[in-house]
Amino acid sequence: MNIPRSRQSGRRLQRGAALGFTLTVVLIVSVIIATVIPFTFSHLSLAHVDKRYADALFLAEAGVNYKIQEMNRNVQQYPPPLASRTITFDSNRSVTVWAEATSYAVFRITAIGNSQGVQRTVRVKVAGRPSFIGEPVGVWALMGIHSITISGHVVVQGERPIGTSGTATISPNVQLNGNLYLAGSGATTNYTPRNNEIIKQFPLAITYPTTVQLMSQLGVSQSRNDNQYMVYSDGVTPVSLSSDYILDMQEFNADPNKTIILKNPGLGRMANFYVKGVQGPQSGGGQNSPTLKIDNTNGAVALWIDNASSPTLPADLTNINIVSNNVSDPFQWRIYFSGNSQTDTLSLSLVSNTIGYVYAVPGKVTLEGNGNFKGSIIASHIHILQNANITFPFTQSPPGSLLPEPGSPDPVIPQGEPIGYYNSWEWQESNPR
Repeated sequence: MNIPRSRQSGRRLQRGAALGFTLTVVLIVSVIIATVIPFTFSHLSLAHVDKRYADALFLAEAGVNYKIQEMNRNVQQYPPPLASRTITFDSNRSVTVWAEATSYAVFRITAIGNSQGVQRTVRVKVAGRPSFIGEPVGVWALMGIHSITISGHVVVQGERPIGTSGTATISPNVQLNGNLYLAGSGATTNYTPRNNEIIKQFPLAITYPTTVQLMSQLGVSQSRNDNQYMVYSDGVTPVSLSSDYILDMQEFNADPNKTIILKNPGLGRMANFYVKGVQGPQSGGGQNSPTLKIDNTNGAVALWIDNASSPTLPADLTNINIVSNNVSDPFQWRIYFSGNSQTDTLSLSLVSNTIGYVYAVPGKVTLEGNGNFKGSIIASHIHILQNANITFPFTQSPPGSLLPEPGSPDPVIPQGEPIGYYNSWEWQESNPR
């Protein structure tokens, strides 16, 4: 059967079109495959690189946490462990971490994570904490930041008897039952060990926040205080301060047996009493002096003397008999003095057994009288004029003040952590992709 030539030509055209379509599809698929395969491999390569960067970052962060934990395991040691250490996990993964001091109690930790040739670096600041949030607790019987001068016959005992970052001038009659700590390259002393004392040198100077900084941190001011609980000996009549906020005890010249009570009624916190100056009686001293009674049975009591705002006002407690209910814990009775300069003076007397914690930065504390002082004095300058037996009653405190740098943000640490707990803030990451 003969097929017309025109029909044969049409079938050839159909077969040609189908072949052309098929070739076009094959070409398009080939182009897509040629494009997708390199993209896929590129994506897989980038994912692998991302994994290495992330892995290196995780290793660096783990190194920082390792160093913090190592420091916390050695809180009784100063300085804490700082040396570099490399921890190798396998042939392709490792971390190198070390720490360095930036001040007496603030350290910078650097950790470099390495994953298959990719490095990431994390730096973090860590600081120790005091046992009371926002307040430095001295682990010293006497800490004269810039100077300490002892003129009388003084017995100082405790784990941290005397420390300074300046000059310690100590008379030959002084007996140290413990060590003398010189912090910083400029710290010096004329003292020569006589028994088993050791003069220890720390490389970095000690720094403390000012009393004004502590007032701001704790919210203590002329308008925010607990002065309503400052009463006379009847326990009821409130004490009226003068318009310039002076606690004036000169009125007791006619009645030396009169008493003022600073009482914590059970506030669940420290009771803060605010004055700008203290005027003692014109004469007196000893047991017949007017009495400032500290009723801290139900909680700590603090007297804040804000002399920085009124530097011409007196801060004289030399003829005042200070009696504390709590005789076992000096930190339940505290005096915070804020001078306008490092030489503005807070004057205290030793009357029999005196207990408490004194903090004056900036400021100078002079201690007069013969007696026992149980507690801690921290000030820019300390001058002990007469005979005294000074005891810091704690034997398990770690060395140093363990404080954040002044002006640096404090690490947020829950209350109740032990003294010397190191925590971190200000994380910094480097070597980004």
